[in-house]
Amino acid sequence: MKKIALLIVVLLFVSCDEFFEDCVFFPAKAEIRTTRIDKAKVGEEYYQEIEGRVKNGHGNFHYSFDVGIVPEGLSYYKLGNKLILEGRPVESGIYNVSIELIIEEDCYSTIDDDESDCDNICFDNNTAKKNYSLIIEE
Repeated sequence: MKKIALLIVVLLFVSCDEFFEDCVFFPAKAEIRTTRIDKAKVGEEYYQEIEGRVKNGHGNFHYSFDVGIVPEGLSYYKLGNKLILEGRPVESGIYNVSIELIIEEDCYSTIDDDESDCDNICFDNNTAKKNYSLIIEE
């Protein structure tokens, strides 16, 4: 009976320890590192990288981006943990571009270690959102 009680206490401690590490002391969360984007000029080639990351994260993650409306002439694509905004804008103005980063843990990684335990993101820390002002000059 004492062995079973000890086993239960150990299992609870290990589970709580991981919870406190992953969720309280060092919570992994999505973060968009790019603080601002460069100005663009009408008709000229524009290129901007917006970098996402997992703050305090360990293991492998999948990155995806949800992008609001971009000015005519510009397009975007994902490259690893980056969103690439590029093209030739056609009209001057100030545009609000909203970007949301969504991260998911890679539970099917080929890495066989304790760091890929697939429960490192707690609560709603798997998204981050930023709004940028893109200035397009004549």
